[in-house]
Amino acid sequence: MLQIDEIRTTPRRLWPRTLRGRLSILLVVSVLIPVVLIGFISFEWMSAVQTTKIDEDLTSSVKSGRESIERILSNLSDASQMLTFDSGTGQDVVGFLQAETPYERAVLFKAINKSVNLINLSNPSLGQIFYYFPREETVYRFENMPITDNLNLETLPLFYQANRISYYGPHPSVVRGAEDRLVFSIMREVSDDFPNTYVYVETRADNFKDMLSPSRLGMKALYFLVNPDGKVAYSDDSELAAQGKRLSDIHNLGGNFQIYESSNRNGWTLVMAVSKLEYEAETKKWLRQYTYISALSLSLGLIFAMVIWRMVNRPLQLITKEVRLFTGEQPIDSPSVQTGLDEFDILLERFYDMRNRLIEMISEIKHGEKRRGEMEVEKLLVQINPHFLHNTLNTVQWLARIHHQPQIDRLVSVFTRVLHYNLGKQNIIVRVGQEVEALSNYIELQDIRYNYMFQVKVDVDPALLDVPIPRFILQPLVENALYHGLPDDKGEILVTIRRLNEIEFEMCVSDNGTGMDQEQLQHLLSDKGFEEQKSGLGIGLKYVIKLMEVYYKEQAKFDMKSEQGKGTIVSLILPLKIEGVSFDDKSNDRR
Repeated sequence: MLQIDEIRTTPRRLWPRTLRGRLSILLVVSVLIPVVLIGFISFEWMSAVQTTKIDEDLTSSVKSGRESIERILSNLSDASQMLTFDSGTGQDVVGFLQAETPYERAVLFKAINKSVNLINLSNPSLGQIFYYFPREETVYRFENMPITDNLNLETLPLFYQANRISYYGPHPSVVRGAEDRLVFSIMREVSDDFPNTYVYVETRADNFKDMLSPSRLGMKALYFLVNPDGKVAYSDDSELAAQGKRLSDIHNLGGNFQIYESSNRNGWTLVMAVSKLEYEAETKKWLRQYTYISALSLSLGLIFAMVIWRMVNRPLQLITKEVRLFTGEQPIDSPSVQTGLDEFDILLERFYDMRNRLIEMISEIKHGEKRRGEMEVEKLLVQINPHFLHNTLNTVQWLARIHHQPQIDRLVSVFTRVLHYNLGKQNIIVRVGQEVEALSNYIELQDIRYNYMFQVKVDVDPALLDVPIPRFILQPLVENALYHGLPDDKGEILVTIRRLNEIEFEMCVSDNGTGMDQEQLQHLLSDKGFEEQKSGLGIGLKYVIKLMEVYYKEQAKFDMKSEQGKGTIVSLILPLKIEGVSFDDKSNDRR
């Protein structure tokens, strides 16, 4: 027994029995689950998706840098093309070199300088422009800006060569006084007919430096330009990778840097090195923020648990108190309480409605049982011994046959069937067909008595013959019409049973007799009128109305119309089904 008790009490220790304990656990778990799931998903996202995104952004950035350098070099190539001997400016240079008189040379010199200046104005990013004649006495001619002293183009850092064009840089500008400016430059042979004649064009590399600024990526980055020979032509950090070092030296930085490359079709490569500390800074920043948010969420969850508990506890106590006070005997108009919360107030309102309905149902059940008992008492008061009566009638019937009295024989036979239906041990719930058959026997009995002074017509929908109804509900209405409605001479009674809709049917008994005025009708149907009627019309109607109240409650409708001198119409509208009873219900059998 001790082991069984321990097994049964273990879940209670793990799972509190109080709402406050369970609510606290659920709220803490509800806070932890999204925090943990969001943390796990976010970490996976940071380590996978975000890492891929950063890699794509960095790869896109280094590719964009390469394309920017390509545009700069392409712009230089286009500008130098306008200065070759195939162009107008180049032809002037040829004319200048071949001029025989100083005047011609002066005119051409002025025209060449003007063309060079126009090219420079049309492309403001261009810097120094001049022609280079390495074998002439005057090496540099037609420059648009002053040339730095002791210039030697042979010492410029060669980037790469393509299509007889030499690309240099990035390197300091050859403009005097602007040596601290970083530029790209190009030196192009102007014509096959004039060997060793070149045009030099340089462009500012400020945009290139801005593009390579690490601040654009939000992290520290170093850039290196590697020529087609695999050597560093430009370096952001000469200590890590000095100019002239091999590309493999940059790859050796991989322990501390993330390396990204983008190569040009001419063989040169732009390399970007991002510090791994900067690269992983986003993840570390997220971890710190996640830790703070988790702690804050957990704290708020506990605070909310207490607030919610206090918010729920008071209404629950009020509701519990109201439920405990309910005994089923409170008055319907007893005072109600308010919790201050709409949801709990609605719940209390529903409870009050249910309480009032239960009180009404208990009262109705008590009243119904009382009325059912009264009906049985009333039936017992008018009962006689069925066995003695049947035996006596059988004796009369045999004596009539012995003495050859067929009318008496027929009368007793019909009367026996009527008594057997009304006083026998049949079910209180019968079919419409059985009630109509019993009514036919009753009418035949009355025909014998009145010698066919009246006529009864019965019109029944065949589809309603199996519908359940309380026994002996139709005969009292016909009997009232016969005894109290028809005059002494011949009259007519019409019994109609028809379907009204999917759930109801109508039983109607009408006569063309004397009728009554409205005052008499209202008095007859009033409680006072029922109490005054000890026999006759009131008794039959009272019995039928009580049957309807007991078995149909509010589902049935009773209507009686009468006009003096024209007759009376009694209408019963009944449901097709009787709730709670069946054909074997013998609760009110006559014994």
